[in-house]
Amino acid sequence: MVKHPIVLSLLAYVIAIGQIALAQNRVSGSVVDSITGKRLAFVTVRLTDHNQKPLQNFISDTLGRFYFEQVPPGSYRILCSMTGYVLKKSEPFMVSNSGVELPPFLMIRAGETLAEVTVTAQGRPLSTRIDGFVYHADRETQEAGETAVDLLRKLPGVQVDQNGAPHMRGSNRIKVFIDGRPFMTYANSVTEALRQVPADNIKTVEIITHPSARYDSEGADGVINIFTKRPMEDGVSGTVNGILANRFNELTGAITWRRRQVVIGADIGHSASDNTTTSVLDRTDHSVNNGRLLQQKEINNESENLFSGIHVIYLPDTLTTFNAGYRYGGDWFGAKSSLNSLMGSDAFTRTIDNPAFRYLHGINWGWLRRSRDGSTEYNVMGYWFYQGQLNRYLLDQYRWQQKNYAEKNFNLLGNREFSFQADVRKDFGNDSELELGLKGAFRKFSNENRFDVFDFSQSVYLPNSLRADRFWFNWIIAAAYATYTLNLDSWKIKIGGRYEHTHWPLHFRDTSLRIPDYQNFLPNLIISKTISTHHSVGAGYTKKLLRPYINYLNPVINYIDSLNLEYGNPYLKPAITHSYELTYTFQKSAGLLNVALFYNHTGNSIEQVRIAQPDGIVANTYANVAAYDVLGASINASLRLQRFTFTATNTTRYLGFSSQNGYPFRDGFIISQGVDASFKPTASLTIRVYANLNSRTVNFQGHTTGVQSYTLLINKELLDGKLNFSARCDNLSTPYRYVTEVTAAETFNQHIESRYINRFFRVAVRWKLGKREVKRPVVNEIGGY
Repeated sequence: MVKHPIVLSLLAYVIAIGQIALAQNRVSGSVVDSITGKRLAFVTVRLTDHNQKPLQNFISDTLGRFYFEQVPPGSYRILCSMTGYVLKKSEPFMVSNSGVELPPFLMIRAGETLAEVTVTAQGRPLSTRIDGFVYHADRETQEAGETAVDLLRKLPGVQVDQNGAPHMRGSNRIKVFIDGRPFMTYANSVTEALRQVPADNIKTVEIITHPSARYDSEGADGVINIFTKRPMEDGVSGTVNGILANRFNELTGAITWRRRQVVIGADIGHSASDNTTTSVLDRTDHSVNNGRLLQQKEINNESENLFSGIHVIYLPDTLTTFNAGYRYGGDWFGAKSSLNSLMGSDAFTRTIDNPAFRYLHGINWGWLRRSRDGSTEYNVMGYWFYQGQLNRYLLDQYRWQQKNYAEKNFNLLGNREFSFQADVRKDFGNDSELELGLKGAFRKFSNENRFDVFDFSQSVYLPNSLRADRFWFNWIIAAAYATYTLNLDSWKIKIGGRYEHTHWPLHFRDTSLRIPDYQNFLPNLIISKTISTHHSVGAGYTKKLLRPYINYLNPVINYIDSLNLEYGNPYLKPAITHSYELTYTFQKSAGLLNVALFYNHTGNSIEQVRIAQPDGIVANTYANVAAYDVLGASINASLRLQRFTFTATNTTRYLGFSSQNGYPFRDGFIISQGVDASFKPTASLTIRVYANLNSRTVNFQGHTTGVQSYTLLINKELLDGKLNFSARCDNLSTPYRYVTEVTAAETFNQHIESRYINRFFRVAVRWKLGKREVKRPVVNEIGGY
């Protein structure tokens, strides 16, 4: 800590100033029953201007208290409403430059029970914050059959690739959380997790382009926080979704039950898909006479996915939340492929049957407590998950139509992790707050690999001990962080730091590799200046630690293609990134424009490399290169009117790779563009179009051609919104997508052209069960629930 006296001094100074700003312009009060004098919880309290136009909303807590922060000087009224009571309106009152404590509001019981009341509030679906955006999904109608993948395409600053993975500013190192839990407790991959969350069940999405020290430093170029809806009233509700498509079908259901302080929710789903891809590889090895390799590959993929989960939320009062959940995911993959290889005069064909089964068990739990005055929040959460995967393949090789070689493989992978985190957040009023936290993560990864080679003389498979291997590691990470947000009129500063200690011993079947522990202090700073009501500018700096992913480390060799081997590198070192950014934001009424200039410098960057080996073999693995620099600009625009919405995101990057290991310097521009537009000719009909345009990507040893796609969707609501029907078409005029990958290494050149099925037709139906949804204003809720 002594190494950073300037940072600590600045943090102490900022905290001291923040104490001065305590409780500025706060309006507070309480609500009680006029007869019994009992304080009333769950009363909807609205702060309005003198014309009774809603400005802020709050739900009273267990003590009947309510609070409104950052209230500008002026004249206001308070409106209190609750089922079974007469609407209460206050007399006008004035707010100056100090807090206002109002006398208790006496709620008068109605003569008879009131009918169900729908309370609505007009608010912008999209708002900005110092570190990104917030999208209120519940303020807009979501299409039937759409998932979080499709919803993210609507949001500025986010682009979604063909596989459903989100990108921010050109990076796929994005952390995704669902109801505060990392996606690993939800599904086996980010894409699967997002596809399991129906768009109509999402309440808010936070898009954080500049993650603070609160988040793990590992690869956090951006954060996406998804919060799902929770019922505010007793009863049962649910949805059933069905999708039928030319290469995909799915049936899912979800149900939620609430009885007073207990909320129980469950969901289950099954999907199946099939796809065929073909590719042609052409490689010239300059170090070998007649060293040209031609390969043709065709893969028929089939998959099935079953997922289910249950969660329980207990609210003993409006200040406390307990929650726990369990989730299961099972994926079956079947890949049957043929590989034709020709190098010189040597030609052979391989047929491979490669089934795999992958499963997930995830458990999470948490406790959240808010102080009575609402200024302090305590949060403790933990999760445990186990990801298991069983891979097999059976390979037959033919020369001149005669079988001359065969092998089979057994591969068992296990990845389990237990993590816990404790956080404290202190609100000093006037949008100033302090966050402190601790985290511990304990991971155990193992991979056991076995090969059997067919002995033609004995007509039996025999184990090959030279290729069998076992690899495992125990990974322990301890972290602590602190962030402080200071609001000084038109200035807002968010400063923080995170300390991480990593313990990481690796083990092989017959040896072990001791990697020294490493400790890192990772500072973070954002400064924002509001120029006027609609304009603001900002600047930020972040230091990030990029640990290698598991598949980057795993040394087990994949021999399916004997001329293109694949394996990880357990000797990889972590990389350090320094990120700088300048931003400008304009927001007025329904329009938003955000422009960001950014520069990232990564030392010891981890990149995929292809290395030539004897006999025309190329190894695909990973290595630490000297440096990776990115200079870019991101332009995000959004327009949201009553019947028309439009979002556009453009990211342009100039990147360069430099190396001290003999690799040439490589650089280039990458441009990616996403556009989403929807139009509602009537209240029940929506027409939506979105498109992605991506230029070629530059990598360490070559480039890959760009990808373009577009989608047209029509959604119709029936039966007062209970039934939704949608029809969708992707890439109508382009049935196939062709992608060319070029590698220019020191001793060889390689081209791979792949063809994917591109055209996609889909119809979807969504049926809402139970009580009709009551749209409510945004309120202060416990833990996002």
